[in-house]
Amino acid sequence: MTTSDGDLLSEALVAYLGYGRERVPRTDAAAADAAAARNGTPSRLGTVEQLVAESLAVPVEWTRTSLGDAGRQVGHEMRRRHPQLSDLAAAALGWNFTFQWQ
Repeated sequence: MTTSDGDLLSEALVAYLGYGRERVPRTDAAAADAAAARNGTPSRLGTVEQLVAESLAVPVEWTRTSLGDAGRQVGHEMRRRHPQLSDLAAAALGWNFTFQWQ
């Protein structure tokens, strides 16, 4: 089975944020690069950082949205904008958003 570029990017993004391993998000360039190295592919760090920045700029109507709902909204929006991202990567972006906006 061939791994798609979207899968590789998603893996790097999840590793970069520490989603599923850390209690709070972090930005770990070495983890993202290690994911690429494991797959024998070039670093996707620049794209990962762009996606994280883009996710933090997704507009949220705070008067009608809870923090948890905002995180889910951001994850859905990023998946809509970037359909190559896995559900796990979209969830990681939403998770990161909730911690950045607390």
